[in-house]
Amino acid sequence: MKISIIVPCYNEASTIKLILTQIKDEPLTLEKEIIVIDDGSTDGTKKILENQKDITYIDLKQNKGKGFALR
Repeated sequence: MKISIIVPCYNEASTIKLILTQIKDEPLTLEKEIIVIDDGSTDGTKKILENQKDITYIDLKQNKGKGFALR
């Protein structure tokens, strides 16, 4: 079985690496996939996420809010 961890983010350049490290390091008995949805960040978050391995990255061009990003 696989668990999907969905991380919506907006302007999190200063914290996104730490967040992803903590998620990746969490010991789980299930296989996990990390899906990060960038909700139109303007602070460099996109550049950081594009270089991350082992995640699925979705780039929303315009900020529409957390609810939209999760849907």
